[in-house]
Amino acid sequence: MKRYEREFAGLAPEEKEATMELTTSWERKGREAGRQERRQEGKEELVARQITQRFGTISSQAIQWLDQLSAEQLNDLGVALLDFASAADLDNWITQQNRP
Repeated sequence: MKRYEREFAGLAPEEKEATMELTTSWERKGREAGRQERRQEGKEELVARQITQRFGTISSQAIQWLDQLSAEQLNDLGVALLDFASAADLDNWITQQNRP
């Protein structure tokens, strides 16, 4: 950090401004990525809780599978769970999602 500060101090004013804009852009992207990751984790947790509430325990294989789902797939599964009558319906849904 000290090295960065020394080098930054030696920049021309316009270079400092460009560097600050770039740094701010990186910070924004980092914060957004963090928010997306937290939303994804929240969706996974919610769907896992729905499955557990509906069918009892959830297998470690199912948990691993949930980790691989996109946000859109988690949304779809959350809605589809409303119509599932048994854990077999969940297994069938998973199988369909894994088809190319």
